[in-house]
Amino acid sequence: MRSAPLALFGIGSIGTGAFSSVSGLLLLFYCTDTLRIPPAGAALVVLIGKTWEVLAAPIAGALSDRGADRGGHRAPWLIAGAIGLAVGFGLLFSTPEGSTWTSAAWATAASVVASTGYACFQSSYVALPGELTDDPKTLTQLLSWRTVCLIGGVLLSGAGASALVEAAGGGRPGYLVMGVTIAVLIGSTMLVTAVTVGRRPPTQRRGSQRPRSVSTLSAVLGDREFLLLTGSYTLQTLSIAIILAGLPYVAAYRLTSPAMTSVLFAAALVPALFLTPVWRRTADRFGPVTSLVAALAAYTTAALALGVGAQIRSAFLVVCCSVVFGCCFAAQQLIPFELLTRLMTNPSRTDERARGA
Repeated sequence: MRSAPLALFGIGSIGTGAFSSVSGLLLLFYCTDTLRIPPAGAALVVLIGKTWEVLAAPIAGALSDRGADRGGHRAPWLIAGAIGLAVGFGLLFSTPEGSTWTSAAWATAASVVASTGYACFQSSYVALPGELTDDPKTLTQLLSWRTVCLIGGVLLSGAGASALVEAAGGGRPGYLVMGVTIAVLIGSTMLVTAVTVGRRPPTQRRGSQRPRSVSTLSAVLGDREFLLLTGSYTLQTLSIAIILAGLPYVAAYRLTSPAMTSVLFAAALVPALFLTPVWRRTADRFGPVTSLVAALAAYTTAALALGVGAQIRSAFLVVCCSVVFGCCFAAQQLIPFELLTRLMTNPSRTDERARGA
């Protein structure tokens, strides 16, 4: 597979990274400090959206599998997901004037729309690498491109979102400009992957079925290794989301500088952009599991130190902890997806699941 198709596959993760980073970084802060939703209600808005995302993923994955079996590719679900996510994200930060609870209802509905689009796209997107190639080297290149583009999207949108809000005057107008801008970025990048790589016919493996979507209920319920991997990754994602959601509050209320939000986010993501090849070589030399455990140990230490830094109002310590997060984030995005793709594309495991279905 040439470098152009590899890049076209990776571009889709710019959109997913933009959605995850901006919603994780600013949604809770937007709800409490702009929409004036009480903290418990704001947390419920975020929780409903994330819970629906988890529930929708297995359904979207199963439907995508059936459609791919009949049509030979996953483009329809990728396209639908890209459009749905972009529209939902734009609506999420375009909440009209109204009562607090009207704003909460609007934000919740928009979050559900965005989460549905994300589930539709992501459940098909993570199945693509194992369908595009059966060459281990090319598979590694695909996942590396995905990680680099993901981190680039996270960095571009996450660090730029707060700046866009401030440049547009802050408040509802500022978030409206930011939301529409990021929505265009999300939709355009995801559609590039959907209409190009998403239409490619899957690579067939001799003596095995085509790899299934990782989100099917049969895979979730019947595969112990898959359960362990997805469970650990879910916990990692949850911890990252909590830290991201807390950064604006640390910047505004502990460091007394809302502008520090962009600085902290950039400090957390710039190292990740350059360390993906390093983690790739580390995983090859020491093994993916050992490398991931080392990254998680450093990540946990930095999380504890960040709490100390926020408590004593030390901008230097908080920035240093953010840099460590960035160093670990690259591993947390690259290695689990490599392990996941190995599980999906292992012929013996595929045949075993087929016999058990």
